[in-house]
Amino acid sequence: MYGWLRCLLAYHRAVGRQIRTRNSKSSSYLQRRWAFRLGMRLLAPILVIVALGTACQGSGISIDWVDFVQFHGVTYVAAWTSPGRPLQQGDLGPQYGIVKVKLAGSQDPKHQIQDGDAGFLDPGTAVYTMKGYAPSFRLAAYDQGRQTLYEADTNPKAKVGADLLDLANKVRYVGINSAQDGHTELAAVHNQDQVDALIGMVLKSPVDQTLRSNAGPQYVIDFHFNDGTETTRSYWPTSGELSRGILLPPAFASVVTDALNGGAVALPTGQPVSFVHVQIDVPYAFRLYTHCGPDWRTFFDGSYWSLAGPVQPGLGDPYQDGAMTLVAANEARFDYQLDAQPASISFTRHALGSPLKPPAGCD
Repeated sequence: MYGWLRCLLAYHRAVGRQIRTRNSKSSSYLQRRWAFRLGMRLLAPILVIVALGTACQGSGISIDWVDFVQFHGVTYVAAWTSPGRPLQQGDLGPQYGIVKVKLAGSQDPKHQIQDGDAGFLDPGTAVYTMKGYAPSFRLAAYDQGRQTLYEADTNPKAKVGADLLDLANKVRYVGINSAQDGHTELAAVHNQDQVDALIGMVLKSPVDQTLRSNAGPQYVIDFHFNDGTETTRSYWPTSGELSRGILLPPAFASVVTDALNGGAVALPTGQPVSFVHVQIDVPYAFRLYTHCGPDWRTFFDGSYWSLAGPVQPGLGDPYQDGAMTLVAANEARFDYQLDAQPASISFTRHALGSPLKPPAGCD
């Protein structure tokens, strides 16, 4: 690998978030494409490196900082794609912080990001909350006379998707966009029950921001908010990762696949709300993903589930249709037919924040 490319890769943690450098006129096309493609894996530190030589040290490197700001340990990156409608003065809430250090122009790749650091905002710039959104998700600032939206990229305290994205009761519909430009809508989910089910998966799924799971096809999930703004995140159905580090269940991939294929129903019949909240002793039609093991990211009643007992051989592959029942607060049972005979699989609720089983031995 070329030395300059090795340097570039060394400073990206592929995140799946579209990022942008400050000024498209001063950033080369190559810089911007690498920021979009690799880009999505931010950033230690938050910068794009353009090497003029073949080594990672010395005068052959210039640093083009990404437009970011950090407060309370959370790193926010300026929205690369349009936030939907233009932001207005009325969108701003109370002041959240003040920029202390502007890093544009710094050539020190070893700089450790601190609270109050920013890529391009001048020292003394006020950063505001966004009305209707948690400050752990969205902030905004005036930059050269215009409002810039900043959204959370890295949060060391994030345990579940809700710690990164504030989506509950805010999303009008979910678009599935091309990863080539992040804008072109390939499909969409408009049914509100289905939208709520998708949002429930995102908010309650575990977070691991150390992953590098960008294999396979990639899409951009576009959450269209009720207030006319949007937020986009890259998504890899193969691994289930929604940037940055939100580990979604196979059911989310099924919705995306069905929508892309033009399916009229984006979730199995009778199942839209079963992912989010169910009643005890009520069976719900359920499609169990089995290809990587029946307990690989099995999502039901707003959480993941682990096997509680042995499984009889003969399950369908990659799916087994049946019914899932919540039999107690932390116990569930999947009932299905095996060779025309009733069979069942017992599950226990997966502990929140504990690692999920890796998909070993499957493709």
